[in-house]
Amino acid sequence: MAMKGLCRVTELDELLSNTKIIKDDNRHVRYELFINLAKLDHVLFKVNAYDAVFNAKDVELANHRSCRFGKWKNEQGRALFGATKAYGMIDAPHAKVHDNANAAIECVKSGNCLADISKVINHFKEAESASSELFKLLDEMLKEAK
Repeated sequence: MAMKGLCRVTELDELLSNTKIIKDDNRHVRYELFINLAKLDHVLFKVNAYDAVFNAKDVELANHRSCRFGKWKNEQGRALFGATKAYGMIDAPHAKVHDNANAAIECVKSGNCLADISKVINHFKEAESASSELFKLLDEMLKEAK
């Protein structure tokens, strides 16, 4: 009888261990999903910025605090990743992406860049550079959270 009880305790321990593994795996998948959605949002943001410039659309894109990622960062993102070093570093490149994309759009919309297209090109180069930095920090944030 004691042997049966010992077997059940062992089975329960194994079950608890497996539950913890599943819970950790689920958390990691959730974190990866958040990071990938943030990256996708920024790719779409840049596509909209390029579209506005190349097709002379009169649009105003969100700033880095009012975009979906900016809102997520200050709410859910803080709860999930706020303790990571990379979390505290993402505001600067994130703002640069938005500021430069919006500056390119404004430059074309106002007509200030029509004589010198290099200004628009430079805004987009800065946005792309900042976007690369942001993506690296998001990857680092994910590594730190695991």
